[in-house]
Amino acid sequence: MSRLGRWVWVVGGGLIVWATLLPGNEIASQQIPPRWCLMCGGLWMTDALSNVALFAPLGIALALRGWRWWIVGAAALGLSVGVETLQSLGFPPARSAALADVITNSLGGLLGAGLVARWDWVVAPSVVVARRLTVAWAAGASAVFGFTTLAVGPRDARVGAAASSAADLSASPYPHIPGQPWSGGILDSAIVGGTYRVRRGSSEPAIVQIGRDVPMLDAEAFVHGRATEPSTVPIVFVHAPSDSAPVLQLRSHGDAAELAVTRRAWAWGLALPPARLADAFRGRTPDDARPLHLVAHVGRDSLVLSARGPGYEGRAVLALAPTLGWAMIQTVVEPSSALAPIVLCCWLAGLVLPIGWWGARSGGGSRWITLAAAGAVAIVLRFLPPITGVAPVSRPQWMALAVLLAAGAVGSRLLHRGRLPI
Repeated sequence: MSRLGRWVWVVGGGLIVWATLLPGNEIASQQIPPRWCLMCGGLWMTDALSNVALFAPLGIALALRGWRWWIVGAAALGLSVGVETLQSLGFPPARSAALADVITNSLGGLLGAGLVARWDWVVAPSVVVARRLTVAWAAGASAVFGFTTLAVGPRDARVGAAASSAADLSASPYPHIPGQPWSGGILDSAIVGGTYRVRRGSSEPAIVQIGRDVPMLDAEAFVHGRATEPSTVPIVFVHAPSDSAPVLQLRSHGDAAELAVTRRAWAWGLALPPARLADAFRGRTPDDARPLHLVAHVGRDSLVLSARGPGYEGRAVLALAPTLGWAMIQTVVEPSSALAPIVLCCWLAGLVLPIGWWGARSGGGSRWITLAAAGAVAIVLRFLPPITGVAPVSRPQWMALAVLLAAGAVGSRLLHRGRLPI
């Protein structure tokens, strides 16, 4: 096996074990989908894409070892069946096992094998093929950024920009949130929309109905104690009529406090990460009398969550930007994680580095072809966010995109001159 194959084998195998067989990312028992489903739960598209990406390195490693594509597919299928069987037996606990995972895992292995089979065609294409790949990849990257921009927007395109008025808020007809566990902490009171008040003094969450889906909304919660379950537990839950998906949800998840919303991404089966304060409940016990004040703001372009109490004060901001696509196709790495910048760079590299790589191999006028393709992507990133009302691309992200584009072009030229060992 080549050195590259060994690295891919180690990294790919480690990712599979980490994502599937190690504790973490637990699911409440009420939310575990049926084993034989094909579109499992609300995040079925996220699960499918993340499974394909997770098993693709395995396919690459086995193909680099000389395995034929159908043997690679059989190996990915066998490994997937083994993983799903362990999960169905409760190892690790509170994880879902489904037929859809077996199918998408196997497709990921086959995709990796197919990439190796076309390695020369991808890495060192002819001039004509390179030009076509440059244009096609630029169009695909523009589509991904545009799709992400639309996905982080409100589900209902007809809603206005203003927050809901008090008349839009009322007591929910739901006695309990479907598919959600009961809170172990005590909710003293909550305020939604600045005017609608809920007084509890119990572990029952505040469930509020809003008359329409809104892109902007505020909520506050005064709690003490903490939930006893390690999975997601709602504290304040705001929903539209005849819809159990939250317009806004304040919740705990282990030691963390989270602010989550559903946007178009939810309707398309994609995840939308929450704004997260990782240590808001750390050190607290279920009967802890110390108060904690949670304040949430849902805007068109960001989620803002702050918490204040004895011994803790924190604030988290999640920008809803076109570059958030990496967090919508997987739920293992959160935007607040230390790994988030690395995953973001890998995501941006996958979208723009190939433009520089193939553009540099496009023969005469390659510089202009590369700049034109990159310009098309830049136009989408620059002008679509203000039109749709989402957060703009930050300056560091613009710089990262430019560096990655240049790195693709430089790497391609070094390979052409025999100075890059691939």
